[in-house]
Amino acid sequence: MKWIYRLLTLALLGAAIAFPFFMKNQNGKPMFSMPEPKDLIPSAFTSDQTPTSLPSTSSQKFYKWQDKQGTWHYGDTPPKNDPNVSTIEVDSNTNVIKSFPMPSKEDQPATLNAPKMTNQTDIPASNILSLDRAMNVLNDAQKVQGLMDNRNAQLDAMNENSTK
Repeated sequence: MKWIYRLLTLALLGAAIAFPFFMKNQNGKPMFSMPEPKDLIPSAFTSDQTPTSLPSTSSQKFYKWQDKQGTWHYGDTPPKNDPNVSTIEVDSNTNVIKSFPMPSKEDQPATLNAPKMTNQTDIPASNILSLDRAMNVLNDAQKVQGLMDNRNAQLDAMNENSTK
C-alpha cells in the first residue's frame, strides 16, 4: 500500500514540475521551454551588426568645498552661501585613479635591515632555510624546551612545598 502512495506522490511531483512547460502565457508560448541550439550561441557571433559603443560625451559634475572647520566636502549640488566652491568634471566612461609621483631615491630613507633578494626567484634570502640554519633552529628549540622543563620542575617543587 505504501508503494502506491509513493508512486502517486512522484506522479504529482512530476506533473507539478512539467506543468509550466505546457501551460501557455499571454503571448501563446509556453511559460518555460528548453533552450534550442540557436539559443546557446552568443549573439555576438551570429549578428552582423557591430556592438554599439558608449557615448563619448558623458560627463558628470561634482562640487568640492571646505567648511569653516577645514573639513572638505563633496556633493552633487553646491552649498548656497559658500563662494569657495570648485567644480570637478568627471568623464563617466573612464576609470582613472590619479597617481602620485614616486619619491626619488635621495628622498627615500635607507632601510637598515632589508633582506637581500636572490636573482632567480625574487624571494628574500632571509626566508630560505639552509641545512645549517635548520639545525641551529632545532638546537635552539631543544634548549628552550630544556629551560621550560627545568622551570616546570621548579614550579612543581614549590607547589609540593607549599601544600605540606
